[in-house]
Amino acid sequence: RNNIMLDFLKGYIRKKSLNSTSLSSCVLEVNGLGFLVFISQTSWKELKQDEEHILFTSLAFSQEGVKLYGFLWEEEKKIFELLSSVKGLGGKSVISILDILTPEQICNAILENDINIFTAAQGIGKKTAERIIFELKNKIQGLNLSIRYTNKNQDTKISSEMLQIMEETENILKSLGYEILDIHKVIRENVYKLNNSEIASDDFLKHCLTLLSN
Repeated sequence: RNNIMLDFLKGYIRKKSLNSTSLSSCVLEVNGLGFLVFISQTSWKELKQDEEHILFTSLAFSQEGVKLYGFLWEEEKKIFELLSSVKGLGGKSVISILDILTPEQICNAILENDINIFTAAQGIGKKTAERIIFELKNKIQGLNLSIRYTNKNQDTKISSEMLQIMEETENILKSLGYEILDIHKVIRENVYKLNNSEIASDDFLKHCLTLLSN
């Protein structure tokens, strides 16, 4: 139900409200209408008062009513909606995770079964963190590759050609029976070890197979 109405809004930021214990928000004016949009603290810091912005939006339905969430980056929206699919995880809790973690860090934490990184977020306990990893470890592979394989300690951009090679490698390794988490790990390690330089798909596959065999 999150995607049935609004994909994005373009307008001017007329008000910003930062709240460390609840949801931060802004008022986005679009053609004379003021939309109250809840946002992460990361997005809040980037939004400029009275400047025009595009916010990727997601509607969340709960017993409390309907809330409109907005994101400066489409990747952040994708992660929000993915986390929102976890049983018992509401919009406020998801935003608390996005307040402290980037989409790339969230993906890596799920792939690496890192419970502690989630419990650092407000309102997220160990059981909830375990549920996030359990429910999303397979879904995470459906995300855009550039998110899934980004190393949180690297600024290197992955080229479209390299993304294609990585995707082909993933499919081959899955057909050979390797576990998806192991596949993601070796691909992520290899793409930066090889400095994301031009490399033939066969060579990249060989590098990954070498790591997996060890």
